[in-house]
Amino acid sequence: MTRNNIQFDFNNPSNMDLNTLMNRMKAEDSRNLRISRSFQWIYWIMIPLYSGLLIFSTDGELNHLNRLSGLFYVLSFIVFLIIFRKNTKEFKQIDYSLPTKVMMQKAANRYQILTGRLLLVILALLLMDVGVTLKFYQELTMESGIIRVLWVQAIYIPVMTTALLIGIQVWRVKQKPIRDQALAIVKELEQ
Repeated sequence: MTRNNIQFDFNNPSNMDLNTLMNRMKAEDSRNLRISRSFQWIYWIMIPLYSGLLIFSTDGELNHLNRLSGLFYVLSFIVFLIIFRKNTKEFKQIDYSLPTKVMMQKAANRYQILTGRLLLVILALLLMDVGVTLKFYQELTMESGIIRVLWVQAIYIPVMTTALLIGIQVWRVKQKPIRDQALAIVKELEQ
């Protein structure tokens, strides 16, 4: 393996060429930019719409607990909007003309699964959990207070865990190989 002709394979990081990796990285970066922009617009629409419904609705069933539940939904939407704005900004500013080592280090960081962004996702999911719990708390009148909360959690936690596992699997298939190959290139260039 030489520095001028680095070869890699997605299943074996020591057998794929740099051009193939760059093409795959650009395609994944472009896909992530599109997804981030789309969700950013969705949240830009949902936040004022949902907030307006909470503030101006005269529906008699929209009591204080439902409004509080809605507030937690809106707070969750705001955190998700922040995440997608950060993603959009990050993916718009990618510079493929940087030196190979620097570009690969940035790509490896970009596709690292455990980042500060994960903490924001957890915060958004916790805010949504509070909103869902408050919403269904009053609807599950046949049980005591703690049992109502547990019923909601018995549904919410498995749904979010399944979504998390699907997200991790997508990362393993689409982004982890790019990250691993970028790290292998950095290691090779440091030798």
